Amino acid sequence: MDATLDDVCSKIDSSYTIFPKPFKEQNDFLVDDANEMIEEAYLAEDGGKWLIVKALQYRLEAQNRLLKLIEEPPSGVKFIFLVKNRSFLLPTIRSRLPIINLGGKKEQITWQHPNSSSDLAMLLKECENWDKNVAKDKLCAFLEHASKISSQNLNLSNFDKAFELLSLNSRPSIVFAWLLSMKIW
Repeated sequence: MDATLDDVCSKIDSSYTIFPKPFKEQNDFLVDDANEMIEEAYLAEDGGKWLIVKALQYRLEAQNRLLKLIEEPPSGVKFIFLVKNRSFLLPTIRSRLPIINLGGKKEQITWQHPNSSSDLAMLLKECENWDKNVAKDKLCAFLEHASKISSQNLNLSNFDKAFELLSLNSRPSIVFAWLLSMKIW
């Protein structure tokens, strides 16, 4: 366990279970882990319990499997998801859980809107080096930028589609090229 997980666990005054199970030595939260978590949630325990999830990657299928449990948890069951970036979790999960930043300095992700075709070419070339999580952060920064400069309502469905495409491991350069070609405001 790292310091953050140790810190979280030391503050819990009732029982807790960590997923994926530490003996599995895996970095991803998989559907099998979600199923184990669901089973654990429905095992009765006096005083309630915490289910702690810590992974580097959270598979979409596994997160979708947890939606009903998070929406309607058994009595006394509470959840903690430890993630390096909130964009690792589906928006539907983020909307149902409080977000607490336990990290130190948060890297400020900014968006520099391309003003010329050469700026666009440089941006799309830069996109090739982004992993999907960096691309999601850039997408959020782009949305924030767009909302500041637009006096009209934004077409958020395109941002939703772009976020979903990035979650499905689409190439960031293709997603951003598509999004920048759309009329979004």
